Amino acid sequence: MATLDEDGWELANAEELHARHPDRFQIPSRQERASLQVGARVKLVFLLRTERKGQPIIQGERMWCTIREVVAGRYVATLDSDPATSQVLKPGDRVEFGPEHVASVLIPRTDPRHPDYGKG
Repeated sequence: MATLDEDGWELANAEELHARHPDRFQIPSRQERASLQVGARVKLVFLLRTERKGQPIIQGERMWCTIREVVAGRYVATLDSDPATSQVLKPGDRVEFGPEHVASVLIPRTDPRHPDYGKG
């Protein structure tokens, strides 16, 4: 897994963020986050090392990834988003993560759970 020290970025633990701020940071159920399949799109919280006014800071960005592999309960995805605050990542980069990192799951319109399912 990537680390701030070695790679200039790492993933925030969405479960910990939810535990600290349950009313402001909601995440899908553990069951949903642990049963994702290839092709699913998920939003992860990236912590990126950058600078502001010459001072090092850690900037958080929520970005979309598409799962390409599922291996022993872990995921390998490609980054779909283009980071706004750092150049250490770019669309297409490989991202490895677990269910604890998933902040959101994209529900396609073809899924009955989508609010617009069945509409024109």
